[in-house]
Amino acid sequence: MPSSSLTQPIEQLADAVARFVRSDGLRLLCVEVDPRLRAAAVSVAMAAEHLADNRSPLVALDLPACEDVDASWEQATDTLRAVHESLREAGAPLAPLAERPMRAQGSASLAAQLLQCLGTVRAPAQGLLYLWVPAVSVVEPMWLRRVGETIGNARLAAAKFIVLLPAAAEIEPWIATLEPATAMHHACVVDEARAIAELEAEIDAEARLGPGIGGAWPAAARPPQRRWLAPGSPTSPTSPSIPADASGSIAPLADPAAANDAGPPTADVDARLRLHVKRAALASRRGDGPEAVGQQAAARDLCIAADRTREAVDMELVLGAYLVQLGQSALAVAAFTQAAARASAAGLWGLAAQGHLAAAATHDRAEAPTPALAAYRHAIAAAIEGREVALVFRAYWEASRVALRLELDYDAVALLGDAFVYSESLAPEAMRGTRAKDVIAELSRLLGRLRRFSEAREVERALQRLGAA
Repeated sequence: MPSSSLTQPIEQLADAVARFVRSDGLRLLCVEVDPRLRAAAVSVAMAAEHLADNRSPLVALDLPACEDVDASWEQATDTLRAVHESLREAGAPLAPLAERPMRAQGSASLAAQLLQCLGTVRAPAQGLLYLWVPAVSVVEPMWLRRVGETIGNARLAAAKFIVLLPAAAEIEPWIATLEPATAMHHACVVDEARAIAELEAEIDAEARLGPGIGGAWPAAARPPQRRWLAPGSPTSPTSPSIPADASGSIAPLADPAAANDAGPPTADVDARLRLHVKRAALASRRGDGPEAVGQQAAARDLCIAADRTREAVDMELVLGAYLVQLGQSALAVAAFTQAAARASAAGLWGLAAQGHLAAAATHDRAEAPTPALAAYRHAIAAAIEGREVALVFRAYWEASRVALRLELDYDAVALLGDAFVYSESLAPEAMRGTRAKDVIAELSRLLGRLRRFSEAREVERALQRLGAA
């Protein structure tokens, strides 16, 4: 089967991983990954352990952030110990770890733990293959510098590192600062021109054949008609303005199929929804924001009419993202807020929290911190209601950042204090992979700054207990 715009970069990444594993001199494979390919890229990197040329156990490490913050390095160190233990229990040729190195701080803490893990490798294995997968979209230059210092440590020469990062302008200059012939840089990205051409072909085929009709029909042939489909296809706006109805809400493009007396079957709703989503994606890639918004709004309303609430919320969240790209912050906030309200009414608390978080982030980018803080508070409430632990701590963290920028130190302490109380009700394993440690460490720091030393010590002890768990 010929490769596509989505499969070709994954095939190229597999080749790059194989070359990296075979090489004796390379220590680092840094991969800039398109968000659309992230899951597949992680799978390809994980498969490196099973290559014929590999002799090293693979240790995959999910990182909470790409920032040079002590709490983040400490969390990565704790995660590394937990991953090592799970691999050993699963039969990997690793000896048990000794006590955690305690004298080091920040990135040095992780480096010391990497070295300790390396010393546990038993024959016939040789060295370790570390895979770092940050769950972020922003990379700090100082974090890259610390990573370079860690990988360049001569005591870690028996280890190799695959680091999957979001695309960032800082990465290529950073690679150039590393020791020559030790680092390999690879871009796993979608060829946009090819992706647009493929999507155009898909949409053209569906428009000619009718939604849901498959097969290679020649351009001049007329496929069988379906009685519930009106002839023609959805029209496109000719004005660059955002389509809206009299109430000011975002209105969908005209959909002739909606005018039919007989309602379409479920399969046809799926086909029409797929066509709207594809047209919106194509318009976005072409830079036609109004068309993308109109098609995505049509997809949302199709889900509402079919009483498919979860999908309607998903479609509205994507609609908000298109509006953000178009620079329409107010309309984007309205879309995110409406999606959150729709999700709350249906008891979809995780989606509700995501809607409020998106609205808050949009307010924040528009330099409106006060409504951003209010939206983060709504996100906290929804996430707690839905027991979405990762979203709870993310919302608390972001809310405290905004409060501090507004110089509302006591509000920030109150938010972080609430997060600390919430954390006390959870088992330590429930907080792995979240920003819980960042939140608790920041609370301790703020309490110290406000000279509330006894409370700061109490929080610090709780942080140590969490790190030791």
